[in-house]
Amino acid sequence: MDNKPRGRRPGSRNYTDAFRQQVVREAKQADTSVAEVALAHGLNSNMVSHWLRRYAPSSDSVLQKNAFVPVQIKPDPVQVLPSLLIEHGDIRITLDGGSDVNALRAVLTALRAEP
Repeated sequence: MDNKPRGRRPGSRNYTDAFRQQVVREAKQADTSVAEVALAHGLNSNMVSHWLRRYAPSSDSVLQKNAFVPVQIKPDPVQVLPSLLIEHGDIRITLDGGSDVNALRAVLTALRAEP
C-alpha cells in the first residue's frame, strides 16, 4: 500500500520553498508581470499570485488593512462658457465668453420664474 501525503492529488508537484521564493522575487520585479513569470516556469498564474500573497505580504504597501489615507480634493475650476445668446419672449440676453456656469444658472432660474 502506498503512503501518499493527504490532500494531494496524484501527479501534483511539490515545490521547494527556495523555488517559490525565487519565483516571488521574479514576480515582484517592476518590469515583469505575474503571467510572464508563471509562463517562464510552467506554472499557473493563480499559483504564483497565491505565493506572492503568502511569501511577500504587502507590508510595505501604503494601504494597510483598516488604514485611512489622507485625500485632498481640489475644487472644480470655474467652467467658462463661450458667447451665448438667450432669447425669451421680448427679452434678449447675451453672455460673453467670460461668463461662468453659475451666472448662466442664475439667469435661467430668473427666466423660469417669470410669469
